[in-house]
Amino acid sequence: MRRNTFEIFPADEGRFAWRLVAGDREVARSTRTYRSRKRVRKAIGAARRADVVELGFSAQNGPFVLRPREFELVEDVNQLLVGEIPRRRRRRREPRNAALQAEAKQETAVAGELRAEAQAETAVVGELREEAVTEAVVGVAADAEEVVEAAVAKAGVADALEADADALEADADALEADAKAKAAQAKPARRGRGTRG
Repeated sequence: MRRNTFEIFPADEGRFAWRLVAGDREVARSTRTYRSRKRVRKAIGAARRADVVELGFSAQNGPFVLRPREFELVEDVNQLLVGEIPRRRRRRREPRNAALQAEAKQETAVAGELRAEAQAETAVVGELREEAVTEAVVGVAADAEEVVEAAVAKAGVADALEADADALEADADALEADAKAKAAQAKPARRGRGTRG
């Protein structure tokens, strides 16, 4: 019986990755790297808990052909359009404060939208990874190289989506930091009044 193992190995710059080995042959490999062995083990644990389903067969009709599925990222498409906030110089502090508060509020809202989009992409990443691992295991069991290659390609798409989600989170963090700075600027400075004794 062929023994399947997940192996953790060092990658570039002190990071780690995993590979699935069947017998003496590598059949799947993580296309992303992880900061620690603990994160790699967590990813492997998620793969191990994934449901295994037999693709290509029906209990009633025998073999059947699966519809081809394909996932791809469209180049040069910006998924979130953000307009620039007009900045005007104000002579009086009150209108400037109101403008800063409005900008801070708008940036906070955009940051929330970015986080929601990142969460949606992260959910898709989880589903793609589960499908990729399942297909890789089925491909190894059936010794079907094309199924394994398709699973590896799907894992690559999941990695690209995950990187995009990480970038969205970073953009949201930057917007929130900018919004906090503007909100702090908008607060009027309090001047203490001294009393003569």
